[in-house]
Amino acid sequence: MTLVTRVGNRLILFLLALVAFAVAAVAIWPVVTGAPLPLLGALEDARRQSGLSAVSWAWILAGAALVAVIVAVAIVLSRVPRREHTAARMEGVSIDDTVVADLVRSSLGDLPDVLSVSAATERRVVRIRVEVRPRADLASLRARLADAVADTDQRLGLALPLVVQVTAGLRSTFAHERCVV
Repeated sequence: MTLVTRVGNRLILFLLALVAFAVAAVAIWPVVTGAPLPLLGALEDARRQSGLSAVSWAWILAGAALVAVIVAVAIVLSRVPRREHTAARMEGVSIDDTVVADLVRSSLGDLPDVLSVSAATERRVVRIRVEVRPRADLASLRARLADAVADTDQRLGLALPLVVQVTAGLRSTFAHERCVV
């Protein structure tokens, strides 16, 4: 998930929370004040002027809510998954990217500088993220990672297109990317 979609999702959730609070405030208004809602009288006058009965208005509102739910379900079901978890496919067998992460993690062994290893498949390239302790020995880590990638390719029986990202925590995750060859 990109930062833009994450912010969009949070904004939608915030707006839905505001709507829920507004509905709760409308529902509790008569209990707290003892008076009917101020807008309810204006809405009732508009309904009377339209010539429709209260039952007809209720069915119209229920129909509008049903259409909104159907549209929401259609949007959710028609979305194409953005992230594929399959790192490779061959002869009807799919290799998940978590398997690749586990293989790299086991190849690194008990290296004390490595905190976690994760993998994500993006456009047929497997991105392996290795989180290390601050001030880790990057020269030895680079050599061990090269050996781990070669070992993973040997165990899988094919050379996967891999990108290895070494991070040292939250701050380096959001920093600008640097390439070390």
